[in-house]
Amino acid sequence: MRISPSALGRHLSAIAQREYNLRQFDKLKITSALLIGVDSLREFYLAGRYYQALVLYKSGAKDEAQAIIQQIINLPRNPYTAKSLSTLGAFSFYRGDLQTALQYWREALRCVKSSNDPLIALEAKRGLAILKSLDGNHKEAMSDIYPLVIEAQSLSVDHPLLPHACLNSLAVELCELGRLEEAQYFNQITLSSPFASAYPEWRDTYYEIILKQNRLARSVVVLTRWREEIKPSDDNRNLTSTGTVARIYPFDRNKVEKGSTIMKANPNVRKDQLEQTATSAKTNKELIREMLELMTKTKISRDQILRIISIIRE
Repeated sequence: MRISPSALGRHLSAIAQREYNLRQFDKLKITSALLIGVDSLREFYLAGRYYQALVLYKSGAKDEAQAIIQQIINLPRNPYTAKSLSTLGAFSFYRGDLQTALQYWREALRCVKSSNDPLIALEAKRGLAILKSLDGNHKEAMSDIYPLVIEAQSLSVDHPLLPHACLNSLAVELCELGRLEEAQYFNQITLSSPFASAYPEWRDTYYEIILKQNRLARSVVVLTRWREEIKPSDDNRNLTSTGTVARIYPFDRNKVEKGSTIMKANPNVRKDQLEQTATSAKTNKELIREMLELMTKTKISRDQILRIISIIRE
């Protein structure tokens, strides 16, 4: 059975995209060469050159890779123009040139309007959201990423990586905003995907979530020990209920007030500490609020303040 060049090109393009998603660059090198060989159709030749550039970039030949991508952009408008613009945005991002990345991603979005490619639009929008995150605008970045998760799901049949990539970005923003339970939920979805082994950064997201959970758990343990060990003292006449005490919070107060409770026990906390937390009838969030109230209303001596600090540092 003879396969037409068009069918062969589409098949190889799909294989190339799958190999790129799985970061199988050794295989992608071969597939890109085969695509270039389908020279009877210009679209697939450009596809081969595009994936060839990605292989070169991964191998360290970044200047050569960028030159190939730029050549594709300089050609008359073609199916890989917007994709190449988005890729140059990614290249700029990886080398730390965020302003140039912003320009390329915006240009890719403008180009997509005429080509109507939802995949490229989504990739460029996610890139712009990540830039907002790096600028500290986590709430706005999260608002931008939420609809992308839905869009990615609608494209998941042909692009199964997309939903997981968007969920990881969402988990990162939720973590930054202190919404750790939600962050861990979405992160677990990404880690259970078949792409997880190819994307170690998703595991880094998991570690960051656990680290923040542990810090919050530590704060709860400190509260329990502080309530047991600190008793009222007469050495408090020169102290006020604000000022010195307000500077010793072992966590970001805003994140605690707006965040969620701890889902799992911290494996690094000693057993006796965990038992102290578990025996409390109140939730961690309630305990933290009570600690803040006690520390602002109770008169505490300098020695007691130093004792609290020593507990936190242990």
